[in-house]
Amino acid sequence: VPSISSQRITTMWLLTIVVLVCAVGFFFKKGSGPYVMNRGYHMKDMAAPSAHGTMLKVMCFISETPPFSWVFLPYVFTINKFGLLRTARLDAEPTLWPVLTPQDLEDIADKENEMADPHVEKYKASSSDNEDAVPLFSSVSSYARAYRRAHSPLSPVAVARKVIDAIRAADQEQPPLRAFIDILEADVLTQAQASEARFRINEPLSILDGVPVAVKDEVDQLNYETTVGTKFLGEYHGVAKRDAEAVARLRAQGAILIGKTNMHEIGMSTLGFNPHHGTPRNPYNVNHYTGRSSAGSACAVAAGFCPFALGADGGGSIRVPASLCGVVGLKPTLARISERGAFPLCWSVAHLGPIGSCVQDVAIGYAAMAGRDPHFKAGMLQPDVVLPDLDAIVKSRDSKPLADIRIGIYDEWFQHADSDVVEACMRSVRSLEALGATIEKIEIPYLEEARLAHVMSIISEMSANMEMYRRHHINDMGLDVRVSLAAARTLTSTDYIQANRMRTVMMNELRSIFKNVDVIATPTNAITAPAIPEGSLETGQSNVTSVGKLMRFVSLANLTGNPAISVPVGYQGDLPIGLQFMGRWWEEALLLKVAALVERGVERRLPQRHYKIL
Repeated sequence: VPSISSQRITTMWLLTIVVLVCAVGFFFKKGSGPYVMNRGYHMKDMAAPSAHGTMLKVMCFISETPPFSWVFLPYVFTINKFGLLRTARLDAEPTLWPVLTPQDLEDIADKENEMADPHVEKYKASSSDNEDAVPLFSSVSSYARAYRRAHSPLSPVAVARKVIDAIRAADQEQPPLRAFIDILEADVLTQAQASEARFRINEPLSILDGVPVAVKDEVDQLNYETTVGTKFLGEYHGVAKRDAEAVARLRAQGAILIGKTNMHEIGMSTLGFNPHHGTPRNPYNVNHYTGRSSAGSACAVAAGFCPFALGADGGGSIRVPASLCGVVGLKPTLARISERGAFPLCWSVAHLGPIGSCVQDVAIGYAAMAGRDPHFKAGMLQPDVVLPDLDAIVKSRDSKPLADIRIGIYDEWFQHADSDVVEACMRSVRSLEALGATIEKIEIPYLEEARLAHVMSIISEMSANMEMYRRHHINDMGLDVRVSLAAARTLTSTDYIQANRMRTVMMNELRSIFKNVDVIATPTNAITAPAIPEGSLETGQSNVTSVGKLMRFVSLANLTGNPAISVPVGYQGDLPIGLQFMGRWWEEALLLKVAALVERGVERRLPQRHYKIL
């Protein structure tokens, strides 16, 4: 009789137990009639087995293999209430693309043009006298001043070499930081040499000339493959022949594009690990995750490799890693920044935007990339990009700079987080009250249903876009991605339409709420950065409970297309805490103003792993 290894016996017992538990839970669950939505607060933690290593392999096998999958996947969907919207009574047409024109919003009071400079040229100027908002970090203005200082020893080429050396050194330390998956050294130095030549004749292109900027590996950059965090898409599509529109705009202003940043595979989870390219580490504590799919971009900024980086946000993927890594992240209004040249993952919830060391850097990155693109029709109806004079606002002697601003807080939602997180966020909100802002109590109905609608929308769209690769590359995908895609394939067209009808409901609710408040404040995440479990780096991890806590406050803005920003407001031990503001469609300027005033009153710390370039 051939011997059976103890590992195989353990696996067989795990399979048997999981299937039996699922069967009992699923088949003995009482049925119900049509779901009637409740306007009260009833968000719950998401539930599913947390797994990595052998257990994750078992979960993947069960998810993909009948008859186990016939029981396991419906059970997971049932305990997480994904079936509720299928029978919900929704008196709304589906909104497949949540882009509103200025004419659609005429009934909502607009404070943006009252406080904003209608021109963005200040943010693209060839010089800057702005002081650093956060002196610990090297900002875009720090680079601009260093290059323009008389007899300065710093030059774009010297900076480029220091950045490359710092990134290489960070990946040789234990554990490696893994912010980047690819850096073409010759390409970086060629860009730096061109920038240096412009400075020699005193003709820099903009404030960004010679400033290192990183690009998320979901977005095309000339001469690089776009792998989207996988081990096969880069080779499948080949080297990019042109920049994505957002990247092209950065290049046109002289930014030195230093490489492609690491990301969670196809953005399918909020933790930020990657079993193919190595897992990005949180610079504040390398034993913790960076969070969400723009993990490498936030890591690169926090570590000091660049003052801002391009990120993408389909479900908090700019704001979550910015919050967990102690930096600033802006998700603009849907279609404010052109998606042309970004990999098509989840079109109805996807946003490009900047992650920066401070609010000023985020504003500069936003100004560089935002605006109409004739080849991206979804964004052609947007209003002009306007920005506040942040430097003047922060330096102003006006004791009540927010006298006309109303901040909405939904108490039950705001309090649904770790106590340290709630305390730090509320402290910063109260500081704005001292600057003249009015705190208004609000209620946002159907948040649980909106969360379900977002999950159903994003995984349906991701599954549809990845289906063409699944047959030939299923074994090239990470285990957690395979589990998620298997779950997505159980959704129906009814689920997708119901999710988009729910989107309409929530957009209408927010239109009504934003008649009475100017911004909505919440924690960015319910928890700080989760720890990386021992033994999870090779296989990855599936942890639905942590995912739900990280996404509790961020997914609504993705579903409805509203702009939102995360700004650091404190720490839980050595781990950063972020505060989120969500605004009316196209009112990024107001979010930047409020965030800058929050930032002014917060004491920031450098991460454990930080590399000084200047």
